[in-house]
Amino acid sequence: SISINDDPDRTLSTNSGGKLLNTLADAGIFLSSACGGGGTCGQCRCRVVEGGGSML
Repeated sequence: SISINDDPDRTLSTNSGGKLLNTLADAGIFLSSACGGGGTCGQCRCRVVEGGGSML
């Protein structure tokens, strides 16, 4: 699950292998992304504060 800004009412769940950008967009949270979530432009950068596993 993903907690948004430590707000327990804004916790999202997603399937393994999905893109965080898509999960957020599905929940109505839109981030700027020139590369469409390809991981090359850095516009949709976020901070993982715990857990998260290895970077892709």
